[in-house]
Formats: sequence, structure tokens, C-alpha cells
Amino acid sequence: MRDRVISKAQRSPIRALVVLSMLLLTANPAWAAVFVSYYSSDFANGGVVPDNDLGGWQDSRDLSVGNGQWIQSLEVTLNLSSEWSGDLYVALRHQTILGTGYAVLLNRVGTSANDGLGYGDAGFGPDALGSPFRLSDAGEFDVHFYQDHSPTYNAAGQLTGTWKPDGSSFASFQNLDPNGTWTLVVVDMSGGDTSTVLGWGLEITTVPEANPLALAVLTALYAIIRAARPCHRGE
Repeated sequence: MRDRVISKAQRSPIRALVVLSMLLLTANPAWAAVFVSYYSSDFANGGVVPDNDLGGWQDSRDLSVGNGQWIQSLEVTLNLSSEWSGDLYVALRHQTILGTGYAVLLNRVGTSANDGLGYGDAGFGPDALGSPFRLSDAGEFDVHFYQDHSPTYNAAGQLTGTWKPDGSSFASFQNLDPNGTWTLVVVDMSGGDTSTVLGWGLEITTVPEANPLALAVLTALYAIIRAARPCHRGE
């Protein structure tokens, strides 16, 4: 059997398909969108977290960003006033039919085997320019021992800046549907001091579902190249 080769007539549509495929695929990042939401009102108990109560405090919000979007990355902003930051356990939960995202944001910052009290700072909030306190996988340092990393505070004594979640990450939220209910949970795990949630927010970067046109073009390209590949004797 003679070898099959790609003729000049075949090369032109193949070249066109290659170019179209690359355009479609490289266009995907441009479709990424960032959805920003911030909540600072209608809090249970006025945002005051029950002292020394494992039942804690929570705030649930329904988010709608449209269909066909998937979470690529997530950041959380937080404005939380406290008389003792080391008392607080804070977590974020988002449940979907494809799975549940859960991340620990704060876990009694500063506590260790030798220090069960943790840091006595005044909470977490915006800096002097109004940039919010942020928890992000892109943060340079884990927030748990932030005093070891030259922290800055605002005029109220709140920690500012961008930090990694406390011994955790937002990986479990990736590829989930962003639509639905998001819940912030705050627990004051030691008595004697009070904390108040002044506001919290989500910054969600989403990407669309796989582009069906790009997949169709790539499938056609693969079929053409496979049909034109060299055919060796004995095949």
C-alpha cells in the first residue's frame, strides 16, 4: 500500500483549522470574569459574635452570576472588629450539586502548643487607603503567625494586607458552580472578649464551560490529520 501524504489541497483547510483552533482556545482567558460582592448589613445579632459559644454566628448569602460559569479562583475580604483576635475561628462554606467548597479563614491566630491564647490584636480590616483585609491563596504568608512577618495595622488596630488562609486554601472551591448559597461562619472560642463582623465579601474569578466550537474544530482537525497520516505497509 502506498503511503498517504498531505496534499497541497489538504494543507490549506488544515492550516485554517489550526489558526481557528488557536484563536478559540487563546480567547478563553479573555472570557474570565471577576464577580465582586460585599455584605455589611442585615447581619444576625447586628454582627456581634456570641462570646465563648461553639454554636457561633453565621451569615448566608445567595449569589447569582449566571449559568455556564465555573470558579477558577477565590478571595475573601473581611472587616472584623475584635477585642482578642486569637479567640476566633472563621470559615467559609459553599455547597453545590458538584461538591462542597470549604476553607478555614482564621483558626485562633497566634495559638501554638506553647500559647493557647493567641494574638490579642483588634481584628482584621481595611488599610489607610481603604484596601480591604484579604485572604487569598496568592498571599505571601499564612495569616496564622502574622506577627512574625512585619504586619501593618490600621488606626483601629486591625491587621491589614493580603494573607493566605489560616493553614488552609481555597482549592476545594475550584471548578464549582459559583451560584447558590455562600456562608461565613464565625466562632468565638474563648470567653471574656467580644467580636463584631462589620462586613465580608467574595471576589470570584470564573471561566466559562469548555467552548463547544473549539472542541468541534479540534475534533475535525484531529480527524483530518489522522486520515492523512502516513500509512505503512502491512497496515
